[in-house]
Amino acid sequence: MKFKLTPLHHLSKTQKIIFSIGFLLFLVGSIFYGTRKYRESQFSNSIICLSGDCSSGFGKIQYSTGEIYSGQLKNKIPNGNGKMDFKDKAVYEGDWDMGQMEGYGIYTYPDQNVFSGKFQKNKREGFGKFSIGHYSIQGKWEKDFLEGEALIGYEGKKWSGFYKRGKLISGYGILFYPEGKRYIGQARNGKRNGYGQLENAKGEILEKGKWEDDRKI
Repeated sequence: MKFKLTPLHHLSKTQKIIFSIGFLLFLVGSIFYGTRKYRESQFSNSIICLSGDCSSGFGKIQYSTGEIYSGQLKNKIPNGNGKMDFKDKAVYEGDWDMGQMEGYGIYTYPDQNVFSGKFQKNKREGFGKFSIGHYSIQGKWEKDFLEGEALIGYEGKKWSGFYKRGKLISGYGILFYPEGKRYIGQARNGKRNGYGQLENAKGEILEKGKWEDDRKI
């Protein structure tokens, strides 16, 4: 049986629309598939299988940059549940989706602070708990930032504060500084206001007392 193709200019308007939509979907699908396969091959070419089934099972792999992952894999890509030891000594253990932290997990930072909660595309997203020294903060993260009301706990006691994009705006909580210092206490309008203490990265108290508009009085 022979099939005869109808020239495009002989098709009706409806047939042309259907043909155009079908071709567009095919083109988009081809680009998506090609990009995905390229990304997977890029991962695979830079990864060494240390042990186990790295193709579609449980294995241990090492990246060219030094990170080591052990857990469920698909084409040498973390997919499922597993543990990643990062080069900077940070550790993540939890759910993965094609090379990205996705789902529930526990992330231990190089300074031993710990976040446990939800992740989406490598960022903290949803409810979680951040433990820093003797303190803990529980709240909701949006695109890696603490957002809205959060509870800070210390020795069985809890206080609440309001955060916006990770910064304490009002109430009782923790203000973080780039150099590693942190202020634990009362705040108003995003500044230190009320009683609190300033600590260094090790948790040692540097200043303690009453603050007004970001200055100790």
